[in-house]
Amino acid sequence: MEKSKITVKEVESKNLISIRKKIQWQDAGQEMGAIYGELMKYAENTKNQISAPPICLAHQWDDNGGDIECGLIVSQASEGSDRIITSKTYKGNVAVIEHIGEYKKTSESWGELFKYIGENSMENNGVPWEEYITDPNVETDSSKFITNLYQPIK
Repeated sequence: MEKSKITVKEVESKNLISIRKKIQWQDAGQEMGAIYGELMKYAENTKNQISAPPICLAHQWDDNGGDIECGLIVSQASEGSDRIITSKTYKGNVAVIEHIGEYKKTSESWGELFKYIGENSMENNGVPWEEYITDPNVETDSSKFITNLYQPIK
């Protein structure tokens, strides 16, 4: 994994469609793939444009699994369904690091990010998320995957 610079910036709120689910890490790829497929179908059926890479919010996690919310940024607010949540993404300051490499090694970059936040007297201010820049269906070499990791701060 390459070392990446950590930056602090302000992000704007965007329209989000998402599905929240508790998963085990060994099933993450399959579970998340199915969720994103369902969200893409929903966006298409509601004639809503996907306007950014997929994201995944981590509401809670430990060594075995987590309570995650996979989402797509869309061009317009929509109604949702019994399973699909419609909301807005976080607006405010974040610390962000670019992780290059396999998804299963993002914990190393998360560790760097949280260390930076602590060393710079910042406080966590909400649910962290990942933004998946690289489409693994297009780039199959996982050492080239780019994932941005965000932690809201104050």
